[in-house]
Amino acid sequence: MRTSHDIVFPAGEFQSRHEALCRIYNDEHSVENLQVVIFTNYVVPAEIYGYILGTNSTFERLSGFMDIHSSSPKLSGCVNGDSRVVVESEDFSFSFFGMQYWNEHSESEYIYVVSKLVFRSISFKSMGNYEDVKHRAIFSLAGPNQIWRWMPRYDIGKEKWPLEVREPRKISLPSVQPLELSVSSERAWHSNEISGTRQFKEVFTLEISCEMNRLAYDVFCKKAEELVGDLLLLVSFAARNWIDWFHLSIASQTNLVDKYRAPRRIASKTDDRFNYLVRPENIDQYIEIALSAYRRLRNDGKNIYMPIVDYMYGNEDQYFGKSFTDYYFSLEALRRIFKPSKLIKHRLKDCSGPERSILGLLEQLNVPWKDIYLDKKVESLINTRNALFHEPHNSNQGILLVQKQRLRILIERLLLRALSWDDLSTTLKESDKDWIEKNSARAIDTINWTCEDD
Repeated sequence: MRTSHDIVFPAGEFQSRHEALCRIYNDEHSVENLQVVIFTNYVVPAEIYGYILGTNSTFERLSGFMDIHSSSPKLSGCVNGDSRVVVESEDFSFSFFGMQYWNEHSESEYIYVVSKLVFRSISFKSMGNYEDVKHRAIFSLAGPNQIWRWMPRYDIGKEKWPLEVREPRKISLPSVQPLELSVSSERAWHSNEISGTRQFKEVFTLEISCEMNRLAYDVFCKKAEELVGDLLLLVSFAARNWIDWFHLSIASQTNLVDKYRAPRRIASKTDDRFNYLVRPENIDQYIEIALSAYRRLRNDGKNIYMPIVDYMYGNEDQYFGKSFTDYYFSLEALRRIFKPSKLIKHRLKDCSGPERSILGLLEQLNVPWKDIYLDKKVESLINTRNALFHEPHNSNQGILLVQKQRLRILIERLLLRALSWDDLSTTLKESDKDWIEKNSARAIDTINWTCEDD
């Protein structure tokens, strides 16, 4: 039976609606018995939000809490009056506004909205008995999915027409055993009660599982979230576009936990498999090699997380100057991480300081570069950086565009080499090579700057 709250706050398309009796608290104070309506979406990345309902008294109690609280607030409560279903969040914000809605079931009663909540992350924990022999963590992903090399196959059934068979595709990763990985997708259906129609959306998922007798539940949860964090960073780099999870379902024999979070901003680009840095047919081999190299570097104190992130930000930015700056930050971070050997330093002793540091990095990681710097020099890159940083109003946009493309290629090659991936052919398409050759004369920056040796 629908209540007046359902009518005033209906669930939208592909949304789940949760009513909970909650408390908001911190280390010193709390506000009890708050009626909260929460909306989540496991089909598409969307705002996670809710409303606190109540009276003027509720407004005053919550206002008083916000006036005196000294640490970040937390939220917890029971969903639909069931103590076995618990909602929790430690990362949210709320704004106050008084708004009244007429209660159609009572001529003298209003529904009073005290505050709107916006959650950056929230979890729902259901306790019960679940029949499964494995721990499972299923991540719903946003971003390009063709890079995972998964497609439903079609079989001809007795009726002589193709039937879609949606079997998961396993990814072989010996280095992370006993964890097992697979990718798949499912169709989520939404029924429109007014029009009587149904529609669906594809939800692409990554599943990490493990036999229950191999790992304790808490250990599995920690390892699964660590693995997916590293994995999605590396596959995002391979796709040249962010891939991130926005819903996580973790199951064991006694618990089912649903976590929702606001993911990174995912660019609404066409999923172009021909623009990937790693070809989809090689993605499993890349994941195994790159993941081992990435973790080995991190354990050795050479964490390349930020160089990858800066590179990804450079891909997102539409402005040449901002994009070039992000790429240059990635280059600077890599230069600090990978110090050239004494032999390389000696060989480059006659170069200027900035030029020596860049050439030393390229030689240390054995990265080819003379095919994109046809004059066999990198001074134009340094001069462009100086002009952009010191006199941005004088920077030449034509030069900046060429240098941005060259720098992007250098960063991709450096990161692929750092990840022990040898195929650099995708970093420079023939069309890009022709374009660089035609515009190479424009890339010679005539602005002279005195660069200190760093």
